[in-house]
Amino acid sequence: MNEISVYLDGLNKYSSLILMFATLVYVYFTYKLTKETTKLREVETTPFMSIYIKVDSKLSLIVENIGKAPAYDIEFKMDKKYISCFPCGCDFKHKISYFSPNQQLPICMDQYFNLEKLDFDSIPIEVKYSSKDGQLFEEVFTIEWKYLSGSALETDNLVEIKKAIEETAEEIKELHKTIKDKG
Repeated sequence: MNEISVYLDGLNKYSSLILMFATLVYVYFTYKLTKETTKLREVETTPFMSIYIKVDSKLSLIVENIGKAPAYDIEFKMDKKYISCFPCGCDFKHKISYFSPNQQLPICMDQYFNLEKLDFDSIPIEVKYSSKDGQLFEEVFTIEWKYLSGSALETDNLVEIKKAIEETAEEIKELHKTIKDKG
């Protein structure tokens, strides 16, 4: 019985120290959880603009808000020498006042084989926008197309189709002439 009382007496002496250590561990993990929750809230309330090339039957430049919050007062800045890459006439001079999450703005681009002939390999586009609480974001997107080399986009499909039609028309003329000469 004496041993148990000695053990309990020792435990009593150090219980405050053990409780203080457990409290410090609890405070540390609470602090970490608070930081992670703050980061998560920021991600949930922050717009994230993205600009990339989408490849379908033609090239399109896609401006998209991949964030979970709307972007406000979006401004684009691009050097005038790159305007020829956008035959639809997009000059990136117009401000967009509101861009919702997951919203996309497709902008037609020139054909790949025309881009390959240019004396530059990429187009830098500066984007400035803000969040609902007024936080300002500035990013520069470098649009590159060299990675498309070797793809079907590398050839001018319209030129190839035109050439095939002209060859077919020539063959029809020759057939018509042969039939006429034999008839």
